[in-house]
Amino acid sequence: LHPRVRRQRQMCIRDSGGSDPGALGASGTKEKDITLAITNYVKEYLEDCGAKVHMTRTSDVDVYGPNASDKDELQARVNVGERSRSDIFVSLHINSSVNKNIGGFSTYYYPKTNNDLRLAQKIQHKLASNFGVDDLGVRQANFYVVKRISMPAVLVEMCFISNPKEEKLMKGKWFQKKTAKMIVEGIEEYFG
Repeated sequence: LHPRVRRQRQMCIRDSGGSDPGALGASGTKEKDITLAITNYVKEYLEDCGAKVHMTRTSDVDVYGPNASDKDELQARVNVGERSRSDIFVSLHINSSVNKNIGGFSTYYYPKTNNDLRLAQKIQHKLASNFGVDDLGVRQANFYVVKRISMPAVLVEMCFISNPKEEKLMKGKWFQKKTAKMIVEGIEEYFG
């Protein structure tokens, strides 16, 4: 990674999980299982480059605790990032739609700092230019975690679990590792 990332940059990575399985694919694939695998690869690749990475979860548990409200669970994830004083916050998800033909990558941001959009653009560019799926672009959104956390933050939707071709693709280790690598390269360019 770029020397600025090597200088002990702190990053907070979050994904869905715990009692909420997230979106479900037609063959039973759970969003939370795929996102945790990719998140762990992102953490590994960043740490290999000297970054300090804080995870909102490292296993299939609720962050706030059992039976928490959606708001409490989301705020607990924000709290992890704030306590760690991270330089950036990256939230990883898998999209879903009633239309099984829709697919592709998208990255969301909320414009609270000068760098939210730039971080989203760097990650989206890497993902969209390295896979044979649609580029759904960078989009502004009012998502709880990217709006409420103080540092630059993005929410990445890594394809559609409702699309049978993409569901099959995301279950493969190759896809999981390459997606993680492209996210890390986008982060590298952001700090470059």
